[in-house]
Parts: sequence; structure tokens; C-alpha cells
Amino acid sequence: MAETSGQNVLDPVLVEQLEALPEVKHAFGRMYCPLPAEYQGKQGSIDLISYDTIQFGWAKRPDWRNPSAGAGGWHIPCADGIRQKQLLTVGDTIQLEDAKLTVVGVLNDSPFSSTDSPIVICTEETFHQLTGQNRYAVIDIQLKIPQQTQPLHKYTPC
Repeated sequence: MAETSGQNVLDPVLVEQLEALPEVKHAFGRMYCPLPAEYQGKQGSIDLISYDTIQFGWAKRPDWRNPSAGAGGWHIPCADGIRQKQLLTVGDTIQLEDAKLTVVGVLNDSPFSSTDSPIVICTEETFHQLTGQNRYAVIDIQLKIPQQTQPLHKYTPC
């Protein structure tokens, strides 16, 4: 489910309602926000995308620190390594209007397409603290695999 204008308007309650359906294993919401930023000594922008706990667990490498606020600002991974020209690397800093981000990891694969701006992922909590937004732009669902209760019958032509 996606809101086609690119706005974060989908209520997080929808995720809970979808997860309550017996056919749904997990529902995942993502927030999106382009933000003006300075990185590598130049002005530009980043595409900030939230991951929920399960999605972030899939993306997190064991050597990444937990994305959080710490000394020197936020420590977050980046989904920027998938393009031919990598815009950010581990250790780079991103200066936003009211926060400083430090890149602690770079994904080598991502389901996102973007402009020429780096894609930066963060937890929902971090997204909310950086943007003040808490509604989703996209909700994905993962369906349960139905339990097979009867054996499949082999088709035998007449």
C-alpha cells in the first residue's frame, strides 16, 4: 500500500490492523523525507527512510553500532552503496539543519530507487526525532505461507 503523492499520510494503526489479519505474517511501514543536508563539503540533500524493527534487523550488519544519538550526533547506516558512484562512505558526516549524522554502514543492496541524493535509513524513532513525522508513505505486508493440510494429488491424464 502506498500513498502516491510521496507524502507520509498513512496512519500507523493500519499496520496493526493488517498484522491482525490471519493471512498476514508481518506488516511494515516506512516513512520518507527528503532533507537538505551538507556532506563531503558540499550542499545537497538526502533521502531519509525509516525502517521498523524487523526491517532494520534484516539490514543491520553485526559490525554496525545501534543507530542512536550519541557523542557527536546520530550514528546511522546508509543504503547508498548500491549505485555505481557511492556518495557516502563509513565515517562520513551529514549535517542537517538541527542534527549531525555519522554514517556507520553502507548497504550493498536496497529496494529503493532515488534521485542522485544519498539514501539514509534510520529507525522509526530516529526518523520521528529528526523530522517530527510519524505517518507512513508506504506499508508493505509479508503473507504467511498456508499450512498444507492435505497432500497434493498427482494429476493423471485420462
